Amino acid sequence: MDLEGIVCEHKDSPYKLTEKPSTPLPKFPDRPGMENSVHFSYASKEPEGHFRRRTNMKLKVMSSVLAGFFLCSHVALADSFSFVPVDLPGSSYTAVYGINDAGQIVGTSNNAQAQIGFLETNGVFTIFDLPGIPGDPVRATIAWDINNAGQILGWSVGAGPFLYANGVFNFISVPSDVNGINDIGEIVGSFNDGAGTHGFLDTNGVLTTIDFPHVGFTNTYARGINNAGQVVGFFDDNRGEHGFLDTNGVFTSIDFPGTFTQTYGINDVGQIVGCFRGVIGSHGLLYSNGVFTTFDFPGATSTCGLAINNAGQIGGVYLDSLRREHGFVATPVPEPGSFPLVVTGLGVIGVLIRAAS
Repeated sequence: MDLEGIVCEHKDSPYKLTEKPSTPLPKFPDRPGMENSVHFSYASKEPEGHFRRRTNMKLKVMSSVLAGFFLCSHVALADSFSFVPVDLPGSSYTAVYGINDAGQIVGTSNNAQAQIGFLETNGVFTIFDLPGIPGDPVRATIAWDINNAGQILGWSVGAGPFLYANGVFNFISVPSDVNGINDIGEIVGSFNDGAGTHGFLDTNGVLTTIDFPHVGFTNTYARGINNAGQVVGFFDDNRGEHGFLDTNGVFTSIDFPGTFTQTYGINDVGQIVGCFRGVIGSHGLLYSNGVFTTFDFPGATSTCGLAINNAGQIGGVYLDSLRREHGFVATPVPEPGSFPLVVTGLGVIGVLIRAAS
């Protein structure tokens, strides 16, 4: 898995499959982006004759700044997250690709013999290790997603796409790679026809091709779907990678300001997760109602959100300081409401008025 380049495959990737999927495994963007920071500073000393006029001016400016802050506090008070790492015991890497409303997670990891898929329920791991291609010692299994019915969507190098439920594997016929499933069994994924990569939606065996309608695009990857049938993923063009939302054939591009963006998961309230390239490494993003919230696993050099459930819990992958891959689950922790800040701000304005009088 290439966790540093969004396009190229890392030469030391543990994912050495005999048949490379057309859909790239999650990759961390790392091209230079835009730093967003605001700095306030002031230093001045006015002649005594100008003191009252300058004080009134400061009062007006500070009151305006405070008022503007309170009006925008619904944006500034973004949720924080409580992070829990996910590592399959004895593995050298782990990634969380799917999470349902019961908190069950699926993904991929490894043991001494193969790349394996897994299901984790309340700390108990179930391993998926399907046979490889006959005569080929390579084995690789990935659990891509899980819905609220407990159906697990996966892929193996030997058998291709599969659905797993109640201890039974059902191998399914789709163009190529699968990535997301909703509660009614609609599946999204991607395939390559030689001219490029295209997303697809499989509804009871009826396939619909998904291509972002953009001049100059080369590839479209469909990665997640919610119960309303909204599809998210990403596409690339001559300017880089862009996330997208497809709502009944109406496409919206999702671009974190100043950098390249990939989106992977969407829940039923329309919250979208993914990652974007930072100046150093990559950062997770949550896109909700037109607002971006960024997040990083504490101490990580790169973070990417890959799935989100209806409680807002996010599953994903991060790199530690030694560049080892780990899965994670992030649970939202709401910040205090804006009302106490408004009260505090009004008190500050009152103090300023008294000081200016």
